Amino acid sequence: MPHRQQGHVLLAALHAAHIGPVHAHLHGDRLLAQPGGEAVFSDVGSKDFADVHPQDRNQTCILSLVIPEKAITTFPEWEAEVRNLLASAARRAGVTLIAGIDEHRADGVRANMAYAFGPQGEERLAYQKHFLVPGLEREFSPGRSLGVMDDAGVAICKDMDFPPLLRGYGRAGVRTLAVPAWDFVNDARPHADMAIMRGVENGFSLARVAQEGLLTLSDARGRIMASGRASPDSPVWLRGELPQGEGGTIYSRLGDVFGWSVVALAATLLLSLAFRVIFHRRT
Repeated sequence: MPHRQQGHVLLAALHAAHIGPVHAHLHGDRLLAQPGGEAVFSDVGSKDFADVHPQDRNQTCILSLVIPEKAITTFPEWEAEVRNLLASAARRAGVTLIAGIDEHRADGVRANMAYAFGPQGEERLAYQKHFLVPGLEREFSPGRSLGVMDDAGVAICKDMDFPPLLRGYGRAGVRTLAVPAWDFVNDARPHADMAIMRGVENGFSLARVAQEGLLTLSDARGRIMASGRASPDSPVWLRGELPQGEGGTIYSRLGDVFGWSVVALAATLLLSLAFRVIFHRRT
């Protein structure tokens, strides 16, 4: 059995201006900051993450930081600058940084992405959301590949509603899953609970942060280690220890075979009973 490690994870429900002096948009329509300029929020200025919350970084040995789905919007002319900034922030803080990005590409494709940068500033993962919200994300292009890096993984928001996709993470041996999300305030609790259930089904712990919902750290048994609620007015930080899961379960490998077997058995018994009733009536 693998050794179960745990470390401090920091979830941050924040907007682009809280990350650094880059061209970025919130909800795709409001310029928040620009290179060398002042941020819209004067109390933030042009700080990057490594300066925004140093007490957490220094005092608790943060291993990972997750920020929400579409926290930043990029366009081709400044995409490289944004990613360089995030890589620099990860390197300066010595953390793995997972950031949700609404990415407008030069070829016209729009993608709901999550990028992971390692503690040396290296780009470890570029994951594209698979399951898009009907009506709200019709202009986005869906992804096709799992977001796996060693025994950790990344999925985005609505992806957690689809058990077959998450079983793939279980089969890949993922023990901790980071989930940038959005939510819509009123669905915060059920959507968070559904995601936690996916972790139980597949043996991984979960670090989930929603732009307009809950921030949750939960272990592979569904126990909530820490939780908080995002605010539209200011950044919200959630820090807690998150033990790794064992990675993969019988359900990950077999899926709903047992459930369908029970359905098939029940159908067989009902048909058998129906034939007996028909036979006795005829005799």
